[in-house]
Amino acid sequence: MRLLFVTDQFPWPLNDGGNLRTWHILEGLCRDHDVTLLAHRPHGVIQKTARLPENLRSVVTIEKPSLHRRIIENTARMGVTRYPLFLLKNNSLRLQQRVEALLARESFDAVHFNHLDTACFVLMHDWPQLLIFDSHNCLSAMAVQVARESVNPLSRWLFQREAELLRAVEHRVCQRSSMCLVCSDNDAEQFRRICPEGHYRVAPNGANTDYFSFTSALAPDIDSIVFTGAMNYFPNEQAALFLCREILPLLRTYGRRIRILVVGKSPTAKVRALHTGNEVIVTGTVTDVRPFLERASVVAVPLKHGSGTRLKILEAFAMGKAVVSTRIGAEGINAIEGRDILYADNASQFAAQLMRVLDDDRLRQALGKSGQLLANTQYSWPNIQQRLRDAYQRLQARHQESSTAS
Repeated sequence: MRLLFVTDQFPWPLNDGGNLRTWHILEGLCRDHDVTLLAHRPHGVIQKTARLPENLRSVVTIEKPSLHRRIIENTARMGVTRYPLFLLKNNSLRLQQRVEALLARESFDAVHFNHLDTACFVLMHDWPQLLIFDSHNCLSAMAVQVARESVNPLSRWLFQREAELLRAVEHRVCQRSSMCLVCSDNDAEQFRRICPEGHYRVAPNGANTDYFSFTSALAPDIDSIVFTGAMNYFPNEQAALFLCREILPLLRTYGRRIRILVVGKSPTAKVRALHTGNEVIVTGTVTDVRPFLERASVVAVPLKHGSGTRLKILEAFAMGKAVVSTRIGAEGINAIEGRDILYADNASQFAAQLMRVLDDDRLRQALGKSGQLLANTQYSWPNIQQRLRDAYQRLQARHQESSTAS
């Protein structure tokens, strides 16, 4: 098929979960389809050094409007009371107009919309092409989670309202889309509750298992705990604060010299303030996360919010690392508790599970080996890309059958 792939964020560099998923989904589609990529133009240096998937037909980039301009344009178009703040902030009129121009000028069979902020373009038109919505996350479910955790009544009300508005948009987008890609069976169930008539296919996140099989002669640092992720992403910021403010004080009571590394790009002011230079290290952007994972005794994933599947867990699995996570942090991954991963959902449980791993070499090694096997057999990108191509083939077959019947 001739396919237009639309994404707000240019899929490079591969230093956050969104770009990693986008890049590998794009690569998988390029093997079977004639793909044009449309995205906002990144910084000049990034575009010059970007390594995009082979066999892309063409790349179209446009200037990214400022956040201020987006909010003004979208408020004028949509109104502040009818649309979620997420779309008022992230929707790009300029990108929508380029999609409209490309579909009017060229013959595309399908359009792949990456994230809700581009998928909402389908609500403005009755396009005849096959329309695919790649959700990445169920945003309304995430807003509900944040609302439940909010202590401030105003904050709780705002997130409850945001959840309702997001749910309404997700319903209309799923209803209008020919196929909705979701990251897990759990996400599929959430979307079915929002829009029962939608067509859902699971294309989970994955890990580059060859890249993360990296090993060196270095032994793990004793009592070292690592948490990775883009630290300007709200769920990761909150997890870092939870780890250092609530879990770390409990770990100190065990009388051990624990060291926590918070590894990832763009730490917020709150995350930077956690850095002590000794007990807590906030690295900021790193060129390669593997050495930090390799030196870790255990990988912590204390997420309280989110959906989809967490690449940070799959990458740690691929490195053969023991992982302690909240249940919501590991949601969507087919891991068995006690065999592949340990779960903990509050600070005292989390501290206790981390200490179990730090105190028991055999447990730590067993978890690492089992998680690595799971990553290699179920979550390598080539396996996921094949599932994606199969989903596209079924979509084409269903479309051909309906066209023949009509």
